[in-house]
Amino acid sequence: LIGAAMAKVSEWMDTGFKAANLERNLKIPIEDAARATQGLVDNMSLMEASSRASAFGIKMTSGEFASLAKAATIAAKRMGIDTNQAIGDMITGMARMSPRILDNLGIMVKADSAFRQYAASVQKTVSQLTAQEKQAAFTQAAMSALNKIASEGVLKTDDLGGAFKRAKTDLKNLKDAFLGFVSSIKVDGGLAAGAGGK
Repeated sequence: LIGAAMAKVSEWMDTGFKAANLERNLKIPIEDAARATQGLVDNMSLMEASSRASAFGIKMTSGEFASLAKAATIAAKRMGIDTNQAIGDMITGMARMSPRILDNLGIMVKADSAFRQYAASVQKTVSQLTAQEKQAAFTQAAMSALNKIASEGVLKTDDLGGAFKRAKTDLKNLKDAFLGFVSSIKVDGGLAAGAGGK
């Protein structure tokens, strides 16, 4: 019993360290995304998605990430899949420039058309585009489609399922924030103790 309790405490502390570390290193803020998803996606999941997008080299503003998160939430409800999976698939689809992955979520992106339009805007041919430029072209086209879904779609959060999900998200956010706070105190305290011992 004690062993199980210690394992649970260790798991919580790991979660706290992870949350604190993610928050410190975020390149794409999640506040707009949290508001856009109306409590249906917890902050830890949004931070993980933001970090993953940055790791893939996808450049987007806070507002664009909010559109992605809202569009993914709408798509998830339409397709009957997990919201975090939908967000992850959208990021993967954009990073891999895969119309097929995005199409599975109901998002239509024509890569060839996106490349042609981008090439024309920078006065190049498609064959002259660099890998980074092709990525930028595909990302722009995908974001255009995501913005359309986000602006036209409505998240239903006032039903019983939505209320339960929001309550569950609020509880998880509180727990993760507390664990992150405790972990930061432990880290800072450890550093201070180490410095004092020198």
